[in-house]
Amino acid sequence: MPTGYTAPIVDGDISAYNFFSSIGRGMGYAIMQRDSGPGPVEYREVSTYYRDAAPKARQHYDEVKSRTEEQWQSLYKEYVLDTEARNRESEAKALAIRQNLNSVKNDLIAVRDFAPASMESTFNFAIDQIDQTLDFDGDPYIRGIDSYEQWRRQATIAARESVTYAEKGWADEQKRVSETNAMVDDFRATLELLRKA
Repeated sequence: MPTGYTAPIVDGDISAYNFFSSIGRGMGYAIMQRDSGPGPVEYREVSTYYRDAAPKARQHYDEVKSRTEEQWQSLYKEYVLDTEARNRESEAKALAIRQNLNSVKNDLIAVRDFAPASMESTFNFAIDQIDQTLDFDGDPYIRGIDSYEQWRRQATIAARESVTYAEKGWADEQKRVSETNAMVDDFRATLELLRKA
């Protein structure tokens, strides 16, 4: 049985160029072009996401470092109120999920004994699905509230790390694109050899 790659050969396209082009488009350096026809693979463009994020991250970190005690205290109060509101929302959502799931489960259980015996496994599967969802989504996600000192320390660390993350992301993106485009060069050169074969 032919693979997705070898099916054209089985159907009569015996071009090594087309076959190798199809294989190359399934590799990491050209994966986003895998559904394109035979021919050259395009170069990858450098994403400027991290380059653009770095100055914003640095600006935010500078702002964090320059906050007054009053600003920190005000932001901490917002954090506590926001966390409490999210916890209440999570509790209400989990309660609604439990009520909905249990309502359906109770209806299934009430009807199961009167349904044809051939439906037993279907009922069991349906109830198991509800039980799994109850286990996963039936409890609220309650976030703890950090102490002021811990929250402030974490906010400062996170701001500093976002600068490091953006700068590393920019360096990694440039390296990744350079390596990918070198592979594209090699792929194009190989296709040219196959075209001449």
